[in-house]
Amino acid sequence: MTRVTTAWSVTSRTTQAAFMAAGGALAGVLGVRGALAVAGGLCVASAGFLPWGEGVLAYGG
Repeated sequence: MTRVTTAWSVTSRTTQAAFMAAGGALAGVLGVRGALAVAGGLCVASAGFLPWGEGVLAYGG
């Protein structure tokens, strides 16, 4: 469990830093509004990765 926790911590910190740098670079190229539009579009598109199907409930009810 310690290895998993350590790997999770390292990965999350590295990923956060990488995406902040990418967001800053994107804002430098497109401007702040353009970068926010791209980020918003990616957030909306991420809904396509959610598990959809019959019998899948958000809670046990």
